[in-house]
Amino acid sequence: MGKASFTADRIKAVFFDINETLLDPGRSFHHAFSQVWEDMCARWDGQKPDAAELWESYQTHWRAWKNPGGRKDSWAESQKRNMSALTAAVREHHLRLGEGTLHGFFQKVMEHQEKSPLLYPGAAETLAALSRTYKLAIISNGIQEKQTRKLRAAGQIPPLREEHMFFSAAVGARKPDPVIFRHALDKMGLRPNQTVMVGNSWAKDVLGAVHVHMNVVWFRPDRKQKHFRRKVGSARIHVVQSMEELLSLFET
Repeated sequence: MGKASFTADRIKAVFFDINETLLDPGRSFHHAFSQVWEDMCARWDGQKPDAAELWESYQTHWRAWKNPGGRKDSWAESQKRNMSALTAAVREHHLRLGEGTLHGFFQKVMEHQEKSPLLYPGAAETLAALSRTYKLAIISNGIQEKQTRKLRAAGQIPPLREEHMFFSAAVGARKPDPVIFRHALDKMGLRPNQTVMVGNSWAKDVLGAVHVHMNVVWFRPDRKQKHFRRKVGSARIHVVQSMEELLSLFET
């Protein structure tokens, strides 16, 4: 990608969102799904599909689900979609499992996912590399104890100082409210142009940070197109699909 967009003489701190930016819910769900299925199968007699086969069937039926107008699932619709896809997948493999068993399966998957979250590939290495040159910080909607517990459980990342972690429950304002961004900047003694906000949400992370004139990187791992830029008014937004692309934007 050539010359770094963010250099150490201009940028002093990099702020991260947590969920779907550092923590990869899709990857952790897949891992939890496979682990719980293998654990359940170990207690049953007879032939059963392995976790990879069931996952493939589940994903096929999950992708076939269509919401009216193509809108995003609500929480209730997401649960219904999961159950519908799993029911179709087990029938495809000629398994007779009751609704209670399937609900119990998903409950265990959720519990496993909560206890064993996973980082996006390359996240630990990217944070380690950035931490040698820049201060690392967090701006996240949520409760600090729960979110920091997930980060600790996810693996080896550079220590994040408690005074550099800003959570909506403590601040009293949720992203994209500029209050939480300004609070973080004030506490760290930084000007907006000395910082970069990295997040996955266009509305909460990107627009919220742009509103207070921070530099912004929009993290979009679901996109096939590699690094490109978008504009919001006069602000240029870098869009990346991986942690490796994110790191390449910085002088390290």
